Amino acid sequence: MISAAARVFERLFATVLVPAAGALRAVAWIAFAVVLAAAIAQAVRVFRAARHGWETATVVRCRKCGAVATDPREPRCANGHAVRFPPGAAEREDRRRASGGRMALPPAGILAVASAAAIAAAVVVAARAFRIADVRAPALAAAAGA
Repeated sequence: MISAAARVFERLFATVLVPAAGALRAVAWIAFAVVLAAAIAQAVRVFRAARHGWETATVVRCRKCGAVATDPREPRCANGHAVRFPPGAAEREDRRRASGGRMALPPAGILAVASAAAIAAAVVVAARAFRIADVRAPALAAAAGA
């Protein structure tokens, strides 16, 4: 429902609003496609990692020599310099080792897939709610929705 003021505004500035609404609609469609593709790519990346057994592990680079330290239980690099791991890294590593090193889909992966699916669903719902695909929408409503 468009108010009387909006109708007057639309009549006065229709020559400017129609092209602007079209440009904003195109930008909205591009943003829609980018966000949807990013969410799907994130979900695919997590599933591929789980399928191939790829694991994410906490590694720390030494600030003095640049060597990599991989074991949170031994906080030293290969050259013997002290390094600091993030809090909880040792416990996460212990859980990973206790589970045999490979899980079907780690809890972080489930969260990543769930958040990617939620983002994709929110994008589709928002596109419908804001009438991005509605070409019959008045120019002011299309510009505001886009």
